[in-house]
Amino acid sequence: MTALNTSTAPVVSPGLSRGLKILADEVSSLLQALLYPGKILAEVDEMRRLLAAAHRADQTDPARAAALRARVARIGLN
Repeated sequence: MTALNTSTAPVVSPGLSRGLKILADEVSSLLQALLYPGKILAEVDEMRRLLAAAHRADQTDPARAAALRARVARIGLN
């Protein structure tokens, strides 16, 4: 009598599963950027305006400049 594992469920390691999820998220982001480039261009324009304002505020209001740079860093993460 032989002992065979009759389970048909594939075993996927957690690392592979996580990697595939990350890959799927990246592909989704790429497709969104290709299909709707206006959103990306608007974000880049907003980042440029905020950075220019931060550069102007560096000497007179360093706290405001830092806050503007923090906003720039969060753009596109949503």
